[in-house]
Amino acid sequence: MAQAPAKVGEVSQLIFFMKNCSSGKRISANILLSFTLNKKSTPAHIKVLESACKPCETEAIRLLKEGPHWVGKPGAKGKVRIEF
Repeated sequence: MAQAPAKVGEVSQLIFFMKNCSSGKRISANILLSFTLNKKSTPAHIKVLESACKPCETEAIRLLKEGPHWVGKPGAKGKVRIEF
């Protein structure tokens, strides 16, 4: 069984990034994304599994793409929930 990818660094680093690099709009949303790790240990083939609104999806995808690298083998599949 393949091991799910894990974030490099602490969760607090990702939370800091999300709070300081978001678009600045004050909204409340809960987005679930799935992805596959590429050879550079960054998320690729990102899909929205749960969403409240289209702008929230766009921002969650942007944060996932611009966030920290992940640990795992290329092709590993993962899920992440981003809350605003």
